[in-house]
Amino acid sequence: ARAESLAKRGLSIWEADVKKLDDPVYAALNQSLGRIYKEKGSYKASEQHYLKAIAIRKKAQGEKHADLAAALSSLGSLYRKQGRYKEAEESYKK
Repeated sequence: ARAESLAKRGLSIWEADVKKLDDPVYAALNQSLGRIYKEKGSYKASEQHYLKAIAIRKKAQGEKHADLAAALSSLGSLYRKQGRYKEAEESYKK
């Protein structure tokens, strides 16, 4: 519960004060919150944060960056955990 609270607070501070919504740090905050939600079983919220992180990383860092690969792997892991094997495979292949 504390990790979720801190991650949400960090995201809120970033959105309110820094306002760089296309920055890799913002992507990392979303990816962290996605991981927390995945572990809690909140799969829809997890997917939303992973997808946001992926979109930001593609734009900010490009298609070949290792951080994008890590975000796609995290999304694939979420899909695998839900039994969404086709989507997991697609995410891993990207």
